[in-house]
Amino acid sequence: MGRLAGKTLTAALDIVESAYQPEGEHDPVVRILAFAEPGKTATVPGPLLRAPVGTTVRLTIHNRTDSALFMSGLRRSLPAPKDTVQLAPGATREVVFELDRTGNYFYWAALKGLSASDERNWLDSQLNGALVVDSAGAPPPSAQERVWVISEWFYPVEQTGTFESALAFNGKAWPYNEQLTFTQND
Repeated sequence: MGRLAGKTLTAALDIVESAYQPEGEHDPVVRILAFAEPGKTATVPGPLLRAPVGTTVRLTIHNRTDSALFMSGLRRSLPAPKDTVQLAPGATREVVFELDRTGNYFYWAALKGLSASDERNWLDSQLNGALVVDSAGAPPPSAQERVWVISEWFYPVEQTGTFESALAFNGKAWPYNEQLTFTQND
């Protein structure tokens, strides 16, 4: 996602309200908040951010919801409490940061008032995406490469005090997620 020119990745994310069916097309539609590229349908997980170490990222984030949110997981060199971007309803923010460590990370957002990704519930539980920082000079990823974002979705049922949950692999619960087949020693 985005445009890599020289050592700068320019990208944009919208946070939008979206319909979600973690257990397939016959599952009831529930409302969630999700990431989208501007002008495109929201995806769960959010769009993949990927670039080599040493890249400067110029990320524009637009909160198109009526909820105050905060976002984290972008600036790996900062302590977690300082790696936050506050997003008022309708707000647009630009964040500039350098990818200074190779690895696989995730970015996420939550309703304002929460303090960690594991406090999220049904509405904001799928506000996440992968951030892959490749080593300098790494070859492009192969067609067989898969990046998995594993999340949990909880939906409280207020009448009974119980909840429904789904462990989601790239946004879908098993067996509705992508199925992989491997050859031994592959």
